[in-house]
Amino acid sequence: MDLTIDAGLIKYSGPIELSADIELKAAETNEMGYRLIMDIKNIEIKGAENPVSGTINLGINSIKNSLSSFYLNEKGRPTVLYNGKPVVGLNSYVQIFFPDLSELEVKKELLYLTNFPASFQKQDYVVVFKKFSKVLDSEPDNLLFQNQIEFFSYPKEDFLSRDDKNPNGSLTLSYQDIFSFMHHQLISKKGNINMNFSFSIREGFLTYVISFQGNGDFEIILQEKVI
Repeated sequence: MDLTIDAGLIKYSGPIELSADIELKAAETNEMGYRLIMDIKNIEIKGAENPVSGTINLGINSIKNSLSSFYLNEKGRPTVLYNGKPVVGLNSYVQIFFPDLSELEVKKELLYLTNFPASFQKQDYVVVFKKFSKVLDSEPDNLLFQNQIEFFSYPKEDFLSRDDKNPNGSLTLSYQDIFSFMHHQLISKKGNINMNFSFSIREGFLTYVISFQGNGDFEIILQEKVI
C-alpha cells in the first residue's frame, strides 16, 4: 500500500506493508450454526513510522473488541452475539465485510445504504455507508461474489445544511470472496483499498489539519489449524 500522511511537522510518504493473523476458532455448534471466536494478532507494519502503527493498531483492536464473537450457519448467514445471546441489530456490523449469502444467492445483487453519527476531537460528523454485493458465479458447492464498500464522512453541520455536500474523508474497499457451502467457510479474499481523509484538530488558538491518503491491494489467505 502507498500511504501519505501530513500532520503539521509529522509527514510520511511511501509504501507500507500491513500483515496480521486473523483466527476464527470454532467454539461450539448448536441449532443456530457454528459459533466462531475472532482473534486478530501478530499485527506487523513495515515501512511506516511508529505513529502510523499506533493508529492502525488502535483501530484494529477496536474492531476486534466489538466483533469478537458471531455465528455463521451452513448458508453463510451471520448472527452477532452479545453475552452469548444473538443481537439482531448488530448483524449489519458483521455484514459490512460479510454479507448474508443466503439472501445474496437468491437476489444476485444487494445494495445497502445508511448513515450513522461519529465524533472526532469533539467535532461531530455524519458517516454515510454504502455496500454493494453481487454474485459473479454460483456453483453447487461454491459461491463467488464481489463486494464494494464505501464510507464518506461529513462535518455534521455541512451534512444537515448544505445540498452540495463535500466529504472530508472517504474510504473504499472492493474485494472478491469465494464461499464453500460444503466446508461452510470462505476460501479466499482479494481486493483493493482506497482512502482519503482530512481532519482539523484544535489546540488552543492553533488549528492543525491532518490528512492522509492510501491505495493498495490486499489478500486474505485462510488456513485451517488442527487443534
